[in-house]
Amino acid sequence: MAGIKKILVANRGEIAVRIIRTANRIGIKTVVLFADNDKDASHVGMADESFLLSGVKLNDTYLNIKKIVDLAVRSGSDAIHPGYGFLSENPDFAKACKKNKILFIGPSPESIGLMGNKIKSRSFVERIGVPVLKVVTGDREKLLTQSKQIDFPLLIKAAAGGGGKGMRIVYSYDELDKTIQATTREAKSYFGDEEVYLEKYIRNPRHIEVQILGDQYGNVIHVFERECSVQRRYQKIIEETPASNIPEKIREKIHHDAVTITKSMHYHNAGTVEFLVDKDFNHFFLEMNTRLQVEHPVTEMTTGLDLVEEQIRIASGEKLRFNQDKLKQSGHALECRIYAEDPDRHFLPAPGRVTFYHEPVGENIRVDSGIKKPGFIHSSYDPMICKLIVKGKNRKEAINRMNSALSSFFIHGVKQNISFLRTLVNLEVFRKNSISTDYCEEHLQDLLTIGQKEKAGIDQSLPLLIFLIYSLFSFREGKVNNIWERLGYWRFIMKFSITSETGEVEVILHRRSELNFVVTIFDQKKEIKLVDIKGHQIKIKIEDQPFNAFVSIGKNGTGWISYQGQTFQYKRHDFLSEDQVYTDEYHESVAHDGKIISPMPGKIVDVVIEKGSFIKKGEVLLVVESMKMENNLVAPFDGIVQSMFVKESQMISNKQVLAEIKQKSTEES
Repeated sequence: MAGIKKILVANRGEIAVRIIRTANRIGIKTVVLFADNDKDASHVGMADESFLLSGVKLNDTYLNIKKIVDLAVRSGSDAIHPGYGFLSENPDFAKACKKNKILFIGPSPESIGLMGNKIKSRSFVERIGVPVLKVVTGDREKLLTQSKQIDFPLLIKAAAGGGGKGMRIVYSYDELDKTIQATTREAKSYFGDEEVYLEKYIRNPRHIEVQILGDQYGNVIHVFERECSVQRRYQKIIEETPASNIPEKIREKIHHDAVTITKSMHYHNAGTVEFLVDKDFNHFFLEMNTRLQVEHPVTEMTTGLDLVEEQIRIASGEKLRFNQDKLKQSGHALECRIYAEDPDRHFLPAPGRVTFYHEPVGENIRVDSGIKKPGFIHSSYDPMICKLIVKGKNRKEAINRMNSALSSFFIHGVKQNISFLRTLVNLEVFRKNSISTDYCEEHLQDLLTIGQKEKAGIDQSLPLLIFLIYSLFSFREGKVNNIWERLGYWRFIMKFSITSETGEVEVILHRRSELNFVVTIFDQKKEIKLVDIKGHQIKIKIEDQPFNAFVSIGKNGTGWISYQGQTFQYKRHDFLSEDQVYTDEYHESVAHDGKIISPMPGKIVDVVIEKGSFIKKGEVLLVVESMKMENNLVAPFDGIVQSMFVKESQMISNKQVLAEIKQKSTEES
């Protein structure tokens, strides 16, 4: 890696941490950049140097090419690694690096430009004989008039899109125009390019992608395929390698086509060629991501390669170190993306403060994370918290290991999808790998019901009692400032009112000795003995049965407990402290006395209904952008819009009153 002594990482979070680790291992210094709300982030403390990117908007920070390149020059960096997202697939960024004699650890600007526009890339791929889906391109009027050339359903996609963003499915012509407008708006916001196109939508496809490495001397190899068919909102949440249930001839053809595309465009560095595969195993080019993928760790787990190191070596002018026939896969690997989101509310983003973070550990378990301690998940960025990767000697073992690892992964303070992922990996349809990209959307309510039944099947008194005992004694660890710390345990009989997720619960606690109690809950008496508390972990005996759990509590009495693979939330009302912690206690945009409440912090991108308009239940009132996703706020009932308190482009906070609706009475109907 001659010439590279220092790399500037033009990214944040877990991918920045990931790049820094490889650079440290191979003896290269690192420089990171951070926005003001990232000053305490893990990647900042890990790097040799760090620089503040002043400004509030992304265009002032992680998307500001001039600032980033200037800081690279100022810091004496030899190269820039863009990670994924942000500027990683921006050809102007790669050009700016080249102009300033800084190595861009990625492909050429020409390659990025070609594959960054989905319309141009599709035409290129079609010319070299790789199958593609039928599309309609052009301006809005042309899309509307020529859409009938393709049978519905259609997929509207951002030409500059990627990563599952800027995509919407349309089932009828009636909804086409408004969906084109919404996708155009998303495309402009996310990618700076409002061009969209229509594509034939394949029902129940599988998503297969091929990892590519190419050097500057024309050598190209594939590093096998990954399957990414488990998705929500068109974004991957579970990835694995190798893809199972794919005929070997089809697998080889997909590998061949991926290499053909890459060689034909004289591509160098890491990239991923993505395909859709229908029920008859016909495959169609989808897109090429000219960067490192989020899911690259599963390839690393099964091959032993460090793809970031290979990127650095290629950028520094080295030839590929491996021939195709020398590369082998061993075992099976799975990756689950852990997101700050609420599956019960159609994966609505859930930014907020993480009060407790505990990773699983063990053989063949890897966690790529941007956090290692409590901190904020900001609404300005993608909601992914971290990635959990496991490996097994076969797919069955990998799935079982993933289930176990998810059961011991605890994140408190924000809603997250860990329980939902556990439900998925335990499904028979997933274990047989007969799942498709549409599965989560089509079976969402069934999936949620499975998780709800599993949680409801737990004796609800057990986690509540563990929470209560922890909250009474954890002050010894300096974790909680509560009434008993202030006053001492001067009563032998104490009564507590605790709010659970299902309502108010009264608990009467009779103290027998310092660590032994009898409690009355749900009209039952239970004997409790506190065994041990260390940090957030508590060991307890209830009716002489041992229990072990992880608990975290905020100063206002709100707490979370991880127990039997589930997370429960409680609140004690007797805490003296008035301090409040920022939590993810978002509520639906339901009316309270006719008021429409914001379910999240974000930005108003569209005011659909005006003051004085009649609106029907379920009709979209406002569109809010949060964590790089658009979310529709709908009317909870029929009525007249009396007041509209926000306007387009306005930033809003959680629980802010956005509008007021007068409900239409039964007599008016």
